Amino acid sequence: MYAGHDKFGGHVVGTANEEGDLQDALEGAAIEETLVVAPSDIGLEGAEGQEVLLSAKLNPREGGLVWQPEQNASGMYKSVIAMSQMTSMMHDVSRNTKYDAAITAAVHSFIARHGRKPLVLDVGTGTGLLAMMAVRAGAEHVYACEVFKPLAALAARITAANCGSAITVLSKLSEELVVGPGGDMPRKADMLISEILDSALLGEGVLPFLRHALTHLVVPDAIVVPQRATVFAQLIDCPCIAATHEIPQLDFTLFRTPRSARCSGGRPLLPVHVPALSTPPKPMSPMIALFDFDFCTPSERRIKKRVCEILLSQSGSVHGVLLHWELVLFDNITYSTAPGRENWQDHWLCVIAPLPTLGGVTVASEVVLNAFYDDTSMWFSLAQQQSPAKRARPATTPLPTADLPAVYDDDDDDDICGAPSCSCGWHTLCTPQRLTALADRTRTSAIKEALVAALARAPPDTVCLDVSDGSLCALMLAQLQAPSVVSVEAKPFSRLLADQLVSANQFDDRLEVTEEQCWTSFSTDVLDGRRVGLLCAEPFYFQMQNFSVYQALNFWHIRTLLETSLAPGAIIVPLRAALHVALVVFDDLGVSHGTVGSVCGFDHSLLDVAQTGWHLRDFPYPVGMYRHRLVSPVHTAAVFEFALPAQDRHSVTQLHASTPSLCHGVVSWVSYALDETHSINTAPTGTPDGHKQIVRFFPSPRSLAPEDTITVTTSYSASEGTLSLVVA
Repeated sequence: MYAGHDKFGGHVVGTANEEGDLQDALEGAAIEETLVVAPSDIGLEGAEGQEVLLSAKLNPREGGLVWQPEQNASGMYKSVIAMSQMTSMMHDVSRNTKYDAAITAAVHSFIARHGRKPLVLDVGTGTGLLAMMAVRAGAEHVYACEVFKPLAALAARITAANCGSAITVLSKLSEELVVGPGGDMPRKADMLISEILDSALLGEGVLPFLRHALTHLVVPDAIVVPQRATVFAQLIDCPCIAATHEIPQLDFTLFRTPRSARCSGGRPLLPVHVPALSTPPKPMSPMIALFDFDFCTPSERRIKKRVCEILLSQSGSVHGVLLHWELVLFDNITYSTAPGRENWQDHWLCVIAPLPTLGGVTVASEVVLNAFYDDTSMWFSLAQQQSPAKRARPATTPLPTADLPAVYDDDDDDDICGAPSCSCGWHTLCTPQRLTALADRTRTSAIKEALVAALARAPPDTVCLDVSDGSLCALMLAQLQAPSVVSVEAKPFSRLLADQLVSANQFDDRLEVTEEQCWTSFSTDVLDGRRVGLLCAEPFYFQMQNFSVYQALNFWHIRTLLETSLAPGAIIVPLRAALHVALVVFDDLGVSHGTVGSVCGFDHSLLDVAQTGWHLRDFPYPVGMYRHRLVSPVHTAAVFEFALPAQDRHSVTQLHASTPSLCHGVVSWVSYALDETHSINTAPTGTPDGHKQIVRFFPSPRSLAPEDTITVTTSYSASEGTLSLVVA
């Protein structure tokens, strides 16, 4: 799953073109992202409108990342397309055949009604697939918008190869289109088609896009595909979801104020493959038809609220709301994201809206679910009781029953003011995956025990240095009464939260939080000449959180740069890291990758050309979220000894399937030996998982017998900070 911030992470292209944006973008972008900037932003000369692509790599000379102009811009854009959801959508047979049937029926309906062919507008055309469907069905002409210029250029070539001059691809937002003589379209369109939907329905901006298009770009009685959507909701008991948003209770507080302990905001919706959840969700309510969206009519620009009075169907706890949606594409042609309703795919999933856990509820007890949406998001709140005097239930709304909740609008509620924000700081700072890792008691205990053992070995006046981002190590050391702890936090907000937690725990006398420094002179600049006796990290770095191996190597780089600041015999936690590899078989995920060929009869070989070499790229996935099997023994491909400065590594690892298997690729992850006794691991577990792993797919699934060999060659250059993984 790939889409910027984050279905699960992945390659996106961000644009930084306003004054002051660039530095923020560089500090916030991840190592796998690409930034588009003007030449002047980085001190280069260039023509107006010219773009420069910046890509990141590990910086062994200073730690962290270094951003460099990318010489092969075309190659980078192809990488972005290859790492997107495009292949997954092209392989979604249900989506494509139903859109084809709906567009065909819609065009034929228009021709039957008006006696002429429709002029069609396609918003967010991608490869041009829907536009080509409209032409084949009999459209007069299609104008197709695609804001991502490289994809628009590709769509222009694909549509020309399949449909000649019947499609005009416009590389701009639909809001920028000009209608009339000399404009982008000669007249308003008779028909509007689009697929600008995400797993939560609204996240790609379907409502504002359609509002503008229906008002300015199409005729008043235009045919629209899809016509409408309904969002369905169900309260669930699913304890594993709590780890994605609830702040763990430790020996010290992670709340900066007593009020922040009651934080209920900042929880994003979580796309999930429901069958892969480590604990299957238990339904706590009937399925509710929650929101209806009419895509044929411009929506109001306002927050909408619905109230659901629900009699619980079981006893237990309520952890969240399970959501799916159903599209009416045209007439009786529908598409649903409910589990099992369509073929498996990885771009439209059910989502879970996490809620503060409501525990100890009993069957038939009443709860009130408040549901809200605005132009691009949905959010929820839940109460076990609500005073009848405060309820806005219309007189005509019946009382809830076990099978039928009472559902009504409450748009006049004076308290509606937007989605609640995070008050504790953690939901602002961390992804759900990071919070899951922090809530992992086994992991947290191992780190604490390793730090206890390290302090027992260290001199009484040891200076302890934590060089992770948003780390718990420094707080653990302060709670363990280490006399002098320094925590380096690179992100301003992370530094602010850490300072507040120091005060909340009354650690001011022994824990100092500082911003990122020059590592080579750290002892002089920060420690007044003192040396570090205990260097620790989880390791975790915000800009590298999708790639655990880069986090391990970045820690090694920082440890190397700190060499002159380390006391003789300094203790390093973790002691070492190991990169592990294994052959993997996916039950389903393989269909999201590979060549496309033909889609609904339209040649997409140009897309395959654009994605040439896709299998050479590293795909960060929470592998535990997908039904999979490791079909070879796990091998260690490389070991990074943190007790020593960074050194080159080169190894050749041979993998053999334990039994005959149709393998999809090689999965890799990192484990840490915190010391000789304690360890933590980023191996795939269940869903949710606190870590991503890296998948290197084969060009196509390989049928492997135990005697067949897959060779993984690993090379790391300490001076360049580069890691190469070659699978053959």
